[in-house]
Amino acid sequence: MSNGLRITDIIIYPLAQVKKKKENLLAFARVVFNDAFMVNGIRILNGMGDKPFLSFPKEVGSDGLGKAWDICYPVTPELRHYIEEMVISRWEMVNKPKTCPECGQVIVNKEDV
Repeated sequence: MSNGLRITDIIIYPLAQVKKKKENLLAFARVVFNDAFMVNGIRILNGMGDKPFLSFPKEVGSDGLGKAWDICYPVTPELRHYIEEMVISRWEMVNKPKTCPECGQVIVNKEDV
């Protein structure tokens, strides 16, 4: 990644683990950069055509007007693309059903039942 910035860890919190469910919210993500800087509260949302996209953490004003501003976000399109590609790829890995390597049958966890 440019300027030496790289993702060193991504933790996905799937919707089943998210207490505050919204219709288009798929998961939350925590991203660590260079083993030194962490960003919590990245939301993975379902966009047009069921294409997931990221929404970075925002602060909502307490004035009751519903104004919000970004707390942190990628400044360049290249960095945004890199983060989106990495986080959505990890989310797809976590979200993909697990199958038995021998028979191909989908494995269901007790928590999913």
